[in-house]
Amino acid sequence: MNPNYKMLIEMRDNIVEYLMDEVERNRAALQTYENAVIQDSDPELRRLREIEAIKLRTEINKGLRDVAVIKKMFPNV
Repeated sequence: MNPNYKMLIEMRDNIVEYLMDEVERNRAALQTYENAVIQDSDPELRRLREIEAIKLRTEINKGLRDVAVIKKMFPNV
């Protein structure tokens, strides 16, 4: 394998690892929204929590998409 490509693969792996860590942090944060039983009768608070959960789901999907693109750009040979 070309040494330059090997270096690119190592960089790819580091970037993918970082992105997957971000995805896991967002999943953990999302769990707090999904598992929490909202006892508050305030509909505004519920709406804000739902919006935050949607944002987290979006970030998770973006992170996973980015990982897939990076892996396709620099596949293992």
